[in-house]
Amino acid sequence: LRGNPKSDASVRLGPLGSDHLQYPENILRAGIDFVRQNVADNVVYAEVRCETPGYTKAGMSALVATQLLKASFDAASLFYFNEGLDGSTTSGEDGGRSPTGKILTRTNILLAAKRHKDREDCARVISLLDRYLEHDGARSVLTRHYPGMPNWWAPSDVVGFDLSGNESRDRDEIRDEVRRLFKLNSPITVHAGEAASAESVWAAVYGYHARRIGHGLRLRENPRLLRFCVDTGICMEMCPTSNMVTYGFEMSSTYDDYLQRKGSGYPLRYYLEAGMEVCLNTDNRALHARFDTERPESELTDRNPEMSSLTDDYLRAARLSGGLTRWEVLKIIRSGFKNAFLHRDEIAQLLGAVEARMFGLVSQEPGTAWTARPAD
Repeated sequence: LRGNPKSDASVRLGPLGSDHLQYPENILRAGIDFVRQNVADNVVYAEVRCETPGYTKAGMSALVATQLLKASFDAASLFYFNEGLDGSTTSGEDGGRSPTGKILTRTNILLAAKRHKDREDCARVISLLDRYLEHDGARSVLTRHYPGMPNWWAPSDVVGFDLSGNESRDRDEIRDEVRRLFKLNSPITVHAGEAASAESVWAAVYGYHARRIGHGLRLRENPRLLRFCVDTGICMEMCPTSNMVTYGFEMSSTYDDYLQRKGSGYPLRYYLEAGMEVCLNTDNRALHARFDTERPESELTDRNPEMSSLTDDYLRAARLSGGLTRWEVLKIIRSGFKNAFLHRDEIAQLLGAVEARMFGLVSQEPGTAWTARPAD
């Protein structure tokens, strides 16, 4: 159980770019493979960011492209839950896992725009999102039931907005378009503080009303803003493999190594110790697979060796942070679920289904008794 790979908010559809996703068959194949990767990686809930209005060059409408993607996620989720990755049929039960260990996964979509593109591109994404959010009230878990399915599962839907792209290209015209989402009460996540300073995070929080921040590596440059983010529950979506590739953060093999570079090393532990909500995510599975050199071949079972995984990002996060205890990993996983762009009743249903299993996995392992970190 890995929580929310964002999913995303920074998970991309495998090696396929928008040029490949102009055709229905490619959208279906990409969506099915995305779910297969998540099933192999024990992901129960995912949010994937994509700009489906960009999939229309061959004649599809943005709505059709989005509906196809949703259908591919649902079909693959049900197929792998019933058949498994190995094709052995079984009946399912609650908690995201069938009696023989098969995973049920739920996938939602964040419609995405980029700062450096034209205003019209952003406007098309927001207009499509508006169409989905108009029907958002019908999505409550407590008012619908799918026979034979756990009560937390629901078909794929569009649940929020993601803004990424060149932080230096933040423009009033883009902000004006995004303000349309305020009236729709749309959840928003913004990539900020990755290439630009903490001021980019400030702009995301106050200018875009972001509930989650993608990367946020430079937030610690502004302690008062960091404290505000902690107090208001803003969640950092960190992508360890991507961040290491971009910035060359050094590994910290021990907690003492981490303390020596606390102000300049990977900020994950810094944020955790400040009380911040943090979740871990992939960024580009195909691109970053080439940097996945630390896992033995035997650990690549049931997943494409040409793709990195969320598990890889958890391992790398630990190696960048002087190690992570099982309880710290559990806290990060839980933050992914807590900060999903779902209604509170949906999150409660989802956490209720998976928390017992998560705590059981951690508490039954040797050496999991809680111990405090030594004082700095």
